[in-house]
Amino acid sequence: MSAIQIFLTEEAAVVLTDGALYDNDNGNVITAITTKTLPLPHLSCVIASRGHSGFAEDLAPRLGRTFRSFEELVGNLALSVEIAWENAPEEVRAYGGIELYAIGWSHERGRAEAYVVTNAPAYGGGWHAAEIKDYASAPPVPLAAMPDDLVAAGIAIAEDQRAYRDEDGNGGVGGFLQMTQVTPQAIHTAIVHRWPDMIGDCLRDAA
Repeated sequence: MSAIQIFLTEEAAVVLTDGALYDNDNGNVITAITTKTLPLPHLSCVIASRGHSGFAEDLAPRLGRTFRSFEELVGNLALSVEIAWENAPEEVRAYGGIELYAIGWSHERGRAEAYVVTNAPAYGGGWHAAEIKDYASAPPVPLAAMPDDLVAAGIAIAEDQRAYRDEDGNGGVGGFLQMTQVTPQAIHTAIVHRWPDMIGDCLRDAA
């Protein structure tokens, strides 16, 4: 249940992710605190996911080796994710579903873009691919309008996401909040917020 936020502006594609990995089979405890944003600078793109962290960590470098541009990656993203899922280890597939996000800058189209491919049960099964327009977040937090201050807005949204609990009472957001911006020239990233989480803490107790 990682936190994802995506903002698409005229200047950049922006993604915010939290940093907590956790084990729901053993009490919703934090097992690691690490980045969940995987950059592909030569494609002007970053990859992020919700679901088993090992899936994106394995797939992202393979996408980087296979495709020559962000546009080529986008055109083949849905099929690439589906094939990778079908060939993923059982412990990854047992997680139940995946949401794989590609966030980047299209030099051909001259704009920030983001896409998600998922087989998550919430979407009714099967594989679904969608282009993201302006803003998206998961767990979902609505916005009345695009904010002027993305850092402040991102932290506020992340606090709402951190308070979310699944049907078993488990949380899934913690560690830190990382903001990554993809512009036509570069990829910039920074930690913009930290929570007082430690490995071994229970995310059910996170506030």
